Amino acid sequence: MSTVSVIAEQFKNWKDSVVIHLTEDGRNYTVDDKEYPRVSRIIDIIDKPFLRDGGTWDLQLAIKFIEENHSNFGIDELLTEAKRQGQQERNKAMQHGNLVHDLLRQLFIDPDTAVPDEYTKTVSAWNKWLKDSGIYVLATEQSLYYDDESMKFAGTADLIGVDEDERLVIVDYKTSRSSISKHANYALQLSAYAMALDQIANSWSIPAKEDDIRGVVVRLPKDETEIEVREVYDITQHQLALRNAYELRQWQSSRNKWVPNRRQNGNKAVQES
Repeated sequence: MSTVSVIAEQFKNWKDSVVIHLTEDGRNYTVDDKEYPRVSRIIDIIDKPFLRDGGTWDLQLAIKFIEENHSNFGIDELLTEAKRQGQQERNKAMQHGNLVHDLLRQLFIDPDTAVPDEYTKTVSAWNKWLKDSGIYVLATEQSLYYDDESMKFAGTADLIGVDEDERLVIVDYKTSRSSISKHANYALQLSAYAMALDQIANSWSIPAKEDDIRGVVVRLPKDETEIEVREVYDITQHQLALRNAYELRQWQSSRNKWVPNRRQNGNKAVQES
């Protein structure tokens, strides 16, 4: 039996042995009635000023709207509509991304699934890249979880496979307009999935150390024919950053930042007396 076949069999056995669910509020995953925070909740601690509400991207969209529509609205209505542009574009981008993910997942299940005309370029570019990559697909839209004494999380990888060098590879496809290099959180996201996959693979007869697992981001086009592909460099270093982000998130949510008021008042009373 080849190494790829052994990995495929071991991975299937693991999949059949675990049930991972997203909670109703979408904030956590559950595994055997134990909750795990989503990876996205950990890495969202990283500031993304060009995407946040009122950030650079919102400002650029507002200015563009005003330039193109200043003669069509009164000043108050113009400003109100300009402020809405950022959120409207974010909603459109999220909807497009969800549709692409759902479509690619369905195509893995049924390759004969009809592809809407507006997504034919995206699907064709993805299919060509995947074929050229030589990746043997183990699973798509696969939930993973990680748990040790200092950190726990869960998330869903778009694709998990084995490359031509028999290395495990995690692929995350994105539909953002901006370059992958502008999104440092993508590297953290993939490093988290690699940690989870490594923890799973440690129980197999085939060793898979963290630095043997590749993380690849593929930015899929909407109108263009070219795709952008970037691989995470030195994934173990990103995993150290992920642990720091996890600790920072824990600190942020902690209530133990200040001395309780009653102690402060008591100290003040003692000093005054």
